[in-house]
Amino acid sequence: MRRCGHQVNRLINPRLITLCLTALLLFTSVTSWANSRIQVAVSPEFEQPIRALLQEYRQQQPSTITEVLVIPTKDFRNNLRSGTQNEVAFYIGFTLKEGLKLVQRGNADEVRQFVDGQLALWAPQESARDLDVLLLQDRLITLPDPTVSPYGQAALEALNAAGLKSRLSKRLVEAPTLKDNALFIRLGDVGAGFFNYRELLSMQVAPARDVLRIPQRMYQPIHYSMILLNQSNRDRAVQRLVRYLTSEDARPALLQAGYL
Repeated sequence: MRRCGHQVNRLINPRLITLCLTALLLFTSVTSWANSRIQVAVSPEFEQPIRALLQEYRQQQPSTITEVLVIPTKDFRNNLRSGTQNEVAFYIGFTLKEGLKLVQRGNADEVRQFVDGQLALWAPQESARDLDVLLLQDRLITLPDPTVSPYGQAALEALNAAGLKSRLSKRLVEAPTLKDNALFIRLGDVGAGFFNYRELLSMQVAPARDVLRIPQRMYQPIHYSMILLNQSNRDRAVQRLVRYLTSEDARPALLQAGYL
């Protein structure tokens, strides 16, 4: 019995236990270091293309784990002011102008231009080739509120460039929301409407033959930005991901999603 007890004591030698625990902690530390976790936030319109790109990136960088938060720009702006987004590496969804303001106010570390939005006209059953199609009818034309939406302002600029703004001014009405804009057209309450092309695509309500993408030369570019937060611009894993999302490799997916 004494001999057996002596062997048991040797098996549970405190020094051996200490060595095992040290090795376990070291392994856990190395594993944590090798796998980078990056929290990304996007506005709803960017969710689908960014998720697709991150899935492709994970195949190239298996050690990088990304978490996507979908937060409207208004809510994210409020979160920044209250300091409740301490783990987000970067956010995609603000216009470049808005992003620059956030950096100036100290709410973000850095801003980078990401993609450009496209203005589109949905004119059902008109197979529009240019904005002159609006002269073929005498019905109302909807557009987003120009005071809050860059697409509403772009619509006015495009009409002005086409020499149609004054001729159509009495028929222009502001749609409260994107969904309202689409609903008015589907119900036949209005004859045509201006949209963010990306969001019009995502709703899948307008046949391609009825959608006219307005040439960008007819309105001021709508630049979207990527804002870097929480000193993430110093993180190598974040830098690699940002380089990928802004590289030519990511362009096809963004073009397909309706951006320029």
